[in-house]
Amino acid sequence: MLILKSSMFVTFILTVLFISGCGLKEEGGNNRASNTVSAAENVVNLDSDISQSDAMAPLLTSIDQPIDQKAENVVETIFLNLLEKYNNMMQRVEPKVNYQQFSKEYVGYKMKSIETKEQFYDIFSDFMSEEATKTVWKDGINQGDEGVYLVPMDGQPKFDKNNPYQITKINDETYELDSLHKSELHGILKMNVTFEKIDTSWVISRIAYNRS
Repeated sequence: MLILKSSMFVTFILTVLFISGCGLKEEGGNNRASNTVSAAENVVNLDSDISQSDAMAPLLTSIDQPIDQKAENVVETIFLNLLEKYNNMMQRVEPKVNYQQFSKEYVGYKMKSIETKEQFYDIFSDFMSEEATKTVWKDGINQGDEGVYLVPMDGQPKFDKNNPYQITKINDETYELDSLHKSELHGILKMNVTFEKIDTSWVISRIAYNRS
């Protein structure tokens, strides 16, 4: 009888332990599921925070130097194009000259429809300031009673990109170019050209020729 009671007691204990174990497993499973959901929510929230930060932050790059160099190359190309126009100024002037009407008084050929020097300077206003134009043409035109006269003379010293030149940045809107000019006509000259950004366009604002 004692043995039977002991056996029943052991069975009861084992049953209680089994039920308790199941409860612990279920609770542990629920805790793990809850932790998994919380972790997932944290990942979603973290991704959301990163996306918002990326949207608000300025665009950064690790290649600032190449971009700066590219910008400088673009600026240099603009300056060389302006100097090409400077070299070819006579192409703009010649169609406006009446080579059949020469004035001994004003020692030049009369311009067809240009009556003042200011109108003459305006021919080059898209790439050169009036100050620079006056420097180039100070001996090249004469003002007469009936208009402007083109004085026959050799052209201005030309810029040759094959000769050594150096471009110096003064500020964001001003650069200077120094170049050596060599020709049989003008000899050896140092050319100093200033470029300025006026409104949104680059122009040659000043030009100087100096004997070496």
